[in-house]
Amino acid sequence: MANWLFVLPWEIHFAGGVNNVVRALAKQAKMSSSEPHLLIQSWEYKKPACFEEEEIPSIRLRIREPGTGLADIVKYFLTLPKTICALRHIVRIHDIGAINIHYPTTASLAFIFMRRLGLFNGKVIISLHGTDIRSALRLTGLMRIIWKLLLHGADHVVVVSESLRQTTMQLHSGNNISVVNNGVDFLLAEQINSQSIEQSPNQRLYILSVGSFEPVKGHDILLRAFSGIAANYPNMDLIIIGRSGSSKAETETLIVALGLQQRVILLCDIEHAKVLHYMQYATLFVLPSRNESFPLCILEAGAMGVPVVATDVGGVGEIILNETLGILVCPEDSQALGDALAALLKDENRRILLATNLQAYVKSMFSWEDAYGRYLELSL
Repeated sequence: MANWLFVLPWEIHFAGGVNNVVRALAKQAKMSSSEPHLLIQSWEYKKPACFEEEEIPSIRLRIREPGTGLADIVKYFLTLPKTICALRHIVRIHDIGAINIHYPTTASLAFIFMRRLGLFNGKVIISLHGTDIRSALRLTGLMRIIWKLLLHGADHVVVVSESLRQTTMQLHSGNNISVVNNGVDFLLAEQINSQSIEQSPNQRLYILSVGSFEPVKGHDILLRAFSGIAANYPNMDLIIIGRSGSSKAETETLIVALGLQQRVILLCDIEHAKVLHYMQYATLFVLPSRNESFPLCILEAGAMGVPVVATDVGGVGEIILNETLGILVCPEDSQALGDALAALLKDENRRILLATNLQAYVKSMFSWEDAYGRYLELSL
């Protein structure tokens, strides 16, 4: 079986859902007797440099983006042959049969050139996660054309939900788009749930939310919703875990403005296993996003047996299909979100029922083994 080359535009140790997906797929590839490799686009390395990242053989290499100015474009095409030669060397010495590019950038066009010039006979699969394609849709001119070439030139474009497929088709309506849902690491969830840890990571009860500190994640909506119910639940805190981002300072300012300094805890850039440990003891999980593709955190909350309240955006409704699996509210509505949280906080039996139903549904529908199986089909 030929090996996989997973491509990322950033370091694999960064917190975030995209990296969790790559780790999970690489783990499944290794379990299937394929040796996964990781290529990290890094401006520091003009030549391929090999490392070992989280037990995945890794290569760092500078891959230039085309740019929009004439000088940038000329430099891109002057350096492209050298880049393609370096990529071809990588795929040959590591026996790569499929290249899987996650969160593509215009630099990813080099892989398409290599494929279409017949210098790589395997498949090039582009995986879109949401913010990448939504950012591309805002582009104009040459950058938009490059994105269209990128998606058209790939053998397959993978999206994580039907909602994201519809979004992608606003830029690329080709027949090479496939939906492959994210999965859950049930073994890790079961290991954490089975650990005999007597003490919660927080001394008080808490509602948990997980999402990068970016405006799209709706932390401001959640804080206003929690502010409206906090006085009625004096023993309940709110914990928000996320990757550091552009809205973190604004979030901290709003916490002070709402007088919630003693009730809200922000945790940044913590490792995945610790996130699941916080989920293990959460009373509720809440996702107040303005947009989502197919949120891993809801799948993980389900696997950990935690009831979910979320905004009905993007691919969320492809997981929370009905009111037996969780509570959905309209986005941008802090009052409705607060009411939903309060309704579950005072109804333990419903919390247990929703958690039990969601856990059973997630386990039956969303495994990384199935997701990798779909990727494997696309690679043949």
